[in-house]
Amino acid sequence: LINSFCKKEVNVTFRPVTRSAVNLHVMVYATENKGDKETQDLLTQTDFTPEHSLKCELVIKANGDYPLIKIADIRNDSVGTCALWHSFNVDEANAELQKQLTDEEINYMSNDKTNKKIQEFTDKLKCIKFDFGKQIKKKTAKDNSFDVYLTLKNEGGVSSEFFFKFPDDISIKREIWMDPVEPTSNDKVEYHVLKEKIFEIEPRKSKLEPNECCNIRLRYNKKEKGDHRLRVIFQIVNGKPLIFELFAQCYSEKQGILEIKRPVLDFSYVPIGYMTYLVSPIELSNVGGIKIKYKIEEKEINKFNEEND
Repeated sequence: LINSFCKKEVNVTFRPVTRSAVNLHVMVYATENKGDKETQDLLTQTDFTPEHSLKCELVIKANGDYPLIKIADIRNDSVGTCALWHSFNVDEANAELQKQLTDEEINYMSNDKTNKKIQEFTDKLKCIKFDFGKQIKKKTAKDNSFDVYLTLKNEGGVSSEFFFKFPDDISIKREIWMDPVEPTSNDKVEYHVLKEKIFEIEPRKSKLEPNECCNIRLRYNKKEKGDHRLRVIFQIVNGKPLIFELFAQCYSEKQGILEIKRPVLDFSYVPIGYMTYLVSPIELSNVGGIKIKYKIEEKEINKFNEEND
């Protein structure tokens, strides 16, 4: 009820449950006022109906969205962006970040409301491999580290806060020595990597406004030879959680190490009967400290040529 020459506020609540764009047209009009007898007589004489009142249109516009962050750039002083983009699977990571939340991801974010261990949910999260490649540990080098910089950008329309969770976070997983079950070999290796601080991420958390960017430094410390692996959870608050599996291989500088910079050779679509041969180079690198010989196994190529001759 609104008295004459008065105002009244009506609250409109918007609480989206999924990504959505809202554009509603709502009609607002006065209804019959059953007030005192004099007013009722007046309304009866004028045959008042709701249709005779002045209608007002209210347009409600809103956007429901998850906080959305994507990897906008990746770089290193000695490795090209294209090679890093492939080895860190940036396209796959960005595609996952664009998707709707799955039931497993929703359960992970609301695990505090259940009686299940959080590890049961983290095991079902999508895992993206970040491959630092083959690295050489040099005895004379003062700084035996390899840094990769990620540029993260807030692509959504709302503020986005994110953080990285390491496995020694109590909110992710109990320490292996506290687990009554015998830890697996992977658990032991992971604990060793954490203890030696072989992988570092800085900063571990930040907040981005729409279209704002920030740089994240991923560091691999070449402290010892061997394969090193660490699973880190990348969590957007109220948004997508992903697992980034940090992986690197460290060798002695007295070894010869063969590496293919781009392990996938894609000729895309080639017209049948094309008169000009398409040639694509393959870059083979020796990232070690001594000379090596190489050989390309052509068995599959020769078989394909014979079948299509």
